[in-house]
Amino acid sequence: MSQLFRKKCEQCGFLSDPFHENYLTLRLDEPSKFSSSQVHPHFPEEVLVPARGVKSFLEAHGFSLRTAITEGRLFRYNRLYCRECGEEFEQRRFDTSGLQYIGTLWPILGSVFITTIVGLIYSSWKVALIAYIPIMMVTAFIMGMLMELKIRKILAHRIGEIRKLPRCRACASTEATKIRLKCPQCGLRTARLVIAH
Repeated sequence: MSQLFRKKCEQCGFLSDPFHENYLTLRLDEPSKFSSSQVHPHFPEEVLVPARGVKSFLEAHGFSLRTAITEGRLFRYNRLYCRECGEEFEQRRFDTSGLQYIGTLWPILGSVFITTIVGLIYSSWKVALIAYIPIMMVTAFIMGMLMELKIRKILAHRIGEIRKLPRCRACASTEATKIRLKCPQCGLRTARLVIAH
């Protein structure tokens, strides 16, 4: 889960509600049956996925993680801030997280298998146990990357639709910054991001 932030203005003292710098949405074929599901302001066919309970949320809408990813229904939004005018805008991408797709069971089983081979080669289970964590990390990374490539291949015809550079809605700039943000209260570029406590 991503860190929560607030926007704090050094001029007027404004402090925003906590928010995530990135979030997921689920694209539906018809409006949500669940009144508690928040609809994305610019894409009414997409509902915001809660930071906790992603799997149960998808299942309540009739999808598994596998079907949501391979059908191109999960989108990841990253919050950006325009360097030119300080306004917020978003980067929208398909969520193609390979490791999220395969889960953690396969990397664990794969690394147990590789660790067993290492233990047999070196005739030492101590060496195998020491090597287990690095082997698991490398195995998870490789399996996640391979699965992500496979998902991107499945979605190749649709990825081009949203590959355009994200642009500020106010001034059409593509340059982003994390400093001198526009304050929603006083309108000056005197706001900055602070970690929400």
